[in-house]
Amino acid sequence: MACGVAGGRTSKTVGQSTTSYTYNSLNQLTGKSGAESGSYSYDDRG
Repeated sequence: MACGVAGGRTSKTVGQSTTSYTYNSLNQLTGKSGAESGSYSYDDRG
C-alpha cells in the first residue's frame, strides 16, 4: 500500500494485481483503476 501526502491511499497491490486511486483537490476519492475499477462523485455537501 502506498499513501500520498494527505494520507490517502494511492495504490494497493495484492499478489500481482495493483489498484491505483485518484483524488480531487479536496482529497476526496474520485476513482480507482487496475485490478479494481470505479468512479465516485460528491454532492455540494461532500
